[in-house]
Amino acid sequence: MGINVWYNFTKDVKEHSMTTGYSIELLFDDEFSAYVTELWQSCKKNNFSHYMQSIKGDVTPHIALSLYEGVHEEKITSLFKRYKNVKERSASFESTAVCMFKDTFVTYINVNVNRNMLNYFENVYNFFAEISDNCSPYYVPSMIIPHISISKCTSLQEAKTCWNHIADVFERKTLTVKKIALFRLIFDDEHKLTECNFLDEKILTD
Repeated sequence: MGINVWYNFTKDVKEHSMTTGYSIELLFDDEFSAYVTELWQSCKKNNFSHYMQSIKGDVTPHIALSLYEGVHEEKITSLFKRYKNVKERSASFESTAVCMFKDTFVTYINVNVNRNMLNYFENVYNFFAEISDNCSPYYVPSMIIPHISISKCTSLQEAKTCWNHIADVFERKTLTVKKIALFRLIFDDEHKLTECNFLDEKILTD
């Protein structure tokens, strides 16, 4: 779940009163997922950001590939079941840096973009083309910023403090994409993400 994109997208569609969305996400090997979870817990322990732990449901380290709103759940789950038949391979990437989206106060791990990463985004976007009008503009393949959200703060000063902490403890690591999964996202009246629910997954071949 790309927290900064959820924030930007829901802010843009506020007038449409979106309360439910659906995201398609890359999930990682156990070792790297545990490392990201440790960073989440470190932010909470040091009272920098509790945001990741405040979301109910099935919150797991990820890279969001797409976000859809205004679609029926039966439609997107049916499409995803067909997508599970598409051949996709597991791939490894380098987590290269800690960055921050200044406008949304989100700190994230940057991931190198290579042909394999672009394929994930392009394949999902093209396969789900019949609902592409419902896709966030932030997930058009030419606009992607593959990232792993670590924290979200309420002010720029808090975000800077949190970023400094994460940068101090950050280690460059290799992550391996193991699954592509579908999640339901629930937003409150102010369009803050409050819950995410696992719906389905596709296990990638080596």
